[in-house]
Order: sequence, then structure tokens, then C-alpha cells
Amino acid sequence: VHTPRTWQQGDPTLLYWHGGGYISCSPRTHRAMVSSIASHSGARCIVPNYPKAPQHPYPAALNKAIECFEGLLANGVAP
Repeated sequence: VHTPRTWQQGDPTLLYWHGGGYISCSPRTHRAMVSSIASHSGARCIVPNYPKAPQHPYPAALNKAIECFEGLLANGVAP
């Protein structure tokens, strides 16, 4: 989670699904870029560490994406 110092409840939140083709990379590999997005946009950026193939085949990553999005909605984050 990358939260700008000026961010307040109700400000934008970005659910960022990092690249890697569902087989590589992690929130750590995208830390600098996502931190920059948060800093420049003012949005809190959430980068889940989702399950990757081949250890976790489809639809594991998709299910995690839905779970993360629904979790944000349940916590009052506007879609």
C-alpha cells in the first residue's frame, strides 16, 4: 500500500495489478513506479501480491483480483 501523506479517507484509491503476465514480478518489483503514481496523483495505491502460475493456475489470480476489489468496496471505497 502506497499512501501519499496528504491522502484522506474518501480520496481516490487505485487498485494496481502489477504486470508480469500472471507468472512473474511482485509488488516489490513495481514499488518505485507505484510510489511515483501515488505521489503524483495523490491516490492511495494498493498493489496485491497475487498468486502466480504455474503453481496457481487460472483462475487463481482472477479470483484474488475480485476478492481485493470486493474488499475495497466493503470498506467504503467508491468504485
